[in-house]
Amino acid sequence: MLLRSQTRLRRALETATRYDEWLAAATELDRATGGADWRADDTSRHYDAVALRSSLSQLEALRRAGNPMQLAAHLHDSLHRHLNEVTDPGLYGTSLIGTKGLVERYLDAVCSALDHLCDGDIPVPLEQRLALFEREAHAVGRSALLLSGGASLGLFHIGVIRALHGAGLLPSVVSGASTGSMIAGGLCTRTEAELAEVIAAPEEHVYTRVFRRLSTDQMRSEQAVMSQEQLLTAIRSNMNDLTFAEAFARTGRTLCIAVSPIRARQKPRLLCTLTSPDVLVTSASRASCAIPGLFPPSTLMQRKGGQETEYVPGERWIDGTIASDLPTERLARLLNVNHTIVSQTNAHLIPFTDARARSGVLPTVTDFLATSAFTQAVQMLDVARRRATHAGLKRALEWTHGAARQSFTGNITLHPPVTAWNYGIILRNASPEALRRLVHQGEQATWPKLHVIAAQTRVSRTLEACVTRLRQRVRPVAS
Repeated sequence: MLLRSQTRLRRALETATRYDEWLAAATELDRATGGADWRADDTSRHYDAVALRSSLSQLEALRRAGNPMQLAAHLHDSLHRHLNEVTDPGLYGTSLIGTKGLVERYLDAVCSALDHLCDGDIPVPLEQRLALFEREAHAVGRSALLLSGGASLGLFHIGVIRALHGAGLLPSVVSGASTGSMIAGGLCTRTEAELAEVIAAPEEHVYTRVFRRLSTDQMRSEQAVMSQEQLLTAIRSNMNDLTFAEAFARTGRTLCIAVSPIRARQKPRLLCTLTSPDVLVTSASRASCAIPGLFPPSTLMQRKGGQETEYVPGERWIDGTIASDLPTERLARLLNVNHTIVSQTNAHLIPFTDARARSGVLPTVTDFLATSAFTQAVQMLDVARRRATHAGLKRALEWTHGAARQSFTGNITLHPPVTAWNYGIILRNASPEALRRLVHQGEQATWPKLHVIAAQTRVSRTLEACVTRLRQRVRPVAS
């Protein structure tokens, strides 16, 4: 009877159409499988419960004592001591809906204390508070959402965004490459009200006709199979025609788009408001979507003083996934990102991602064999690209090697299921029904990770919100 009940609950998780349905089934299953009991037990090899309980008691005592500077000092020391362990992945693999109760109480107390120091009636000047919070936010870091390529399968990203947005967990830094750049551009050029309207009914607002095959003569002329004009129509239909700086000013979100050069002496670029504020988001997405062989390389355009000109005259750019599908290192350097949520829809990578995510003998063997084969393939590509003499072949091997040796996962990695239908949709224009199916897959993949994301990013999100509020209050005082 117990096994039958658990089977019913697992089926309810798989067939849930809304998050509240999924959460209700997950909560009941947690009670049935011992997850709730595990949460109530403070002990774990993944953190020091005694030390954490002591820090929590000190935090509560200092909050009652009313000494803000001592409270701030303790928060700083406590976060540097405990933040890594309370966000350890090992604390988030047993329960479907949460982690240890002690960890949750500690995070509650930390974030409550941070809000108190930010907004409370305390004898600390606003400028001093702001400086304190900016330092702490820089030390803790921030989270980013990274959207991979994947052609039409990348519509899965919209479901990920909808789930994160509904839970209030959508990062303010969003990076995209290839199809991911189109989805990221649509997200980061829309206001909250506009975004809510799109994700509530994506089939009414998302333009999915990306592919239009060229005639034979046009293919010879363009050296491509698909129409670049049709691609540009799709891009302009799915995002506002803004520069990176204008998009940030309009939405408060930092959009990053990866593009790859076609010339060996050029370097891959991560375009954003810091590196290329005047570049048009639409032109960046067009370049990032230029899959070699399918779409021709394109130029980057910038807008200054109402005039549009080439950003780097004479240079052309292609698919961002070639050199930087997930630009983790550059996001860390530019924007202090140290936590990444990856939505991975590249067809050649999904099986590896799937094997790594699952436990058991078969997934472990699959992961081992796949990783070994993949490593050998990368080494063979490295030898081939170094020894190739034909310029065209050498360039193709360079691109392939660059794409193959990239990291394709993050702190949290989400991906569509490995099915024949998903692989069949990749180079087809998605129908409204296909769009709904892919969006739902994105939601279903994200729901089980929401509690992990919420806990692992809670302190950084609280600090970021406090810095925003303090800057808004300091600005009128300074003026």
